Order: sequence, then structure tokens, then C-alpha cells
Amino acid sequence: MNIIRAHDRPLDRRALTQPGVLRAFGLHPWAVTGQDAAALAALERLLPEAAALGETGLDASPRFKRTLDSQRAAFAAQLTLAKRFHKPTVLHVVGAHKEALGILRREGPFPRAGLVHGFTGNAATAGAYRDLGFLISLGHRRCDAVAEIPGESLLVESDADRPGRDLPTIARTIAEAIARSGVGRISIDAIDSVTAKCGLLARCRAAGIPVVTSTGSGGRLDPTKVRTADLGATQVDPLARDLRRILRQKYGFPATGNFGITAVYSDEFPTKPMELGYDNGKGFRCVCPQGGESGFTCESRNLIMGTAGFVTGAFGFAAAGVAVRTLLKSA
Repeated sequence: MNIIRAHDRPLDRRALTQPGVLRAFGLHPWAVTGQDAAALAALERLLPEAAALGETGLDASPRFKRTLDSQRAAFAAQLTLAKRFHKPTVLHVVGAHKEALGILRREGPFPRAGLVHGFTGNAATAGAYRDLGFLISLGHRRCDAVAEIPGESLLVESDADRPGRDLPTIARTIAEAIARSGVGRISIDAIDSVTAKCGLLARCRAAGIPVVTSTGSGGRLDPTKVRTADLGATQVDPLARDLRRILRQKYGFPATGNFGITAVYSDEFPTKPMELGYDNGKGFRCVCPQGGESGFTCESRNLIMGTAGFVTGAFGFAAAGVAVRTLLKSA
């Protein structure tokens, strides 16, 4: 979530109701005008409730180069806030990596570094960010340096920069790059989008990349019910059932038997959320924009299950355990 336009705030309120959504606030380089005091003051108020600060950084592309001086000032001011509130930072840097790294070195060190979003630079630049503690996140644009970035420093982005982009293709392209590089020894999938999730799982399987997938934690209250099993053999979990159906129909997975993908799931039956009196029956429903937003419309308003941190945490620990055991076997 970036401070860009006034209509971003309603989107933020919708995000509050969605399980698994972590908010980041920042003054994006595209939004910097030179008259940014009010936006930075708003960011200072919002940041304590956010998971991260971002996007922030420098964009020297032709469209935004004219505001580069103001971008530098806004970037430095936001790094100061990130340090003050101990928030990781999501960096947007285009055509200005050398200068951005200089500002980061001057303003650092940072108690919690962050990540470089949509990275397309070279291996030396990636190494410079890594030396400062930042992870390298690969988006839909090509990054030839992937073969030289250690796997523990790589993140994969499953989203797109505009509605209507082909999410499975994006995920597949990134997985192919990681597979060619030899650094992707295991992938931990926690994608919420079923479409992108299936695309990534299918490509990892085809490329021989070990992968563990996290299924549905919504509506679960008992962390002791978290289990691991082959995705083809889970029970109770509706998300896993949907994944199996799509993977069989679209990606040629076997009609019976194991898939060769470990799933973290819960065999607890979900607890449906209780309606709140003041919602007038409209609570806990899908909040995707409707109407003209063709990239995000829903065929129906789906029930949104709440999540409990102690259950999602158990999912994460279980996935990490599978990953470590897999790495030890291959060492």
C-alpha cells in the first residue's frame, strides 16, 4: 500500500478484512512532488500499524527523472522513519541503483533491512544490496543475474503490476530462471491466489525444484491439527482439494496417487465466522473491486475466513521443518 492517490485509502480499509494481508505504507517515487511534507507526516502516523515501509526509493526513468532531487530527499526521510520504527523497507529503484546504494550506506545501518522489489540489476548490484542486509525480489521482468544470487537471498513475487496480467506465466518464468540458475534448492509456497499457486507448483514440479506448499489456515483455531502430507493425499482442506482439481485438469497431474509435493495443511474442520450485528449481513465477504475492474472481479462474493496468528505460525514452522529436512537430505 503506497501513499499515491486519495482513493488508495478505501483499498486499505478493504485490506483490513482480508486474512494474511500485511500492509506497507510509503511515499512511492512516482508520487513525489517536492511538496511532500503532508504525505511524510501521514506516513509517520500510519507506520506504527504497518508491517513495512514501502515502496520507497529512486526512479530515474525518463517519466520521473525530473523529480529526482525531491525523490532523494523523500527517500532519505523515509529511511529515517524505517529506522525509527524498526520497519523493513520495500525498495523501488529504477536506473539509479548506484545512487540508491549510496543513500542506503549513508543512512544505515538498519535494524531491519527489507527487500529490493522487482530487481533487474546485475550480480554486483545484487551483492551490494545483500551486503546491506536486503533480499532480492524477482518480479515479472527478466533478471539475468539470478544464477549468481544465493538462493537464501531470493524472493519470488506472485503479483503483477496491473490488472489482467497472466500470473501463472509470471510465476512460471521466475521458476524457470531459478531452475536454470541452480540456486533454487527448495521453494516454500505461501501464495494466496489459487491461479498463481497452481502455476508455480506445476512449474517447480516440471523443473525438478523441491517445493512445499501451505494450504488453508482460515477458520482454524487448533495449531496441533497442522499436518504435512503429499498434496495428493491431504484430507479435510478445501483449498488443497481445489489445487488438486486444477493441477489435474490444467497441468496433467496424476488422477490418483501422490503429486510429489509436500503440503502443510490442517485436518481441523473450519469454523465459520460469526456475523456481527452492525454488519447487516454484509460482513466477511469478498472485497475485490467489482464493476469495471475486469482484472479483479469475482464470480460471486465468497466468504472470508478469519485467521489466528498462532495457527498461521504453526503452518510456517511446519513448512520450515519440511524445507530443512529436504535440504539436509540433498546435502
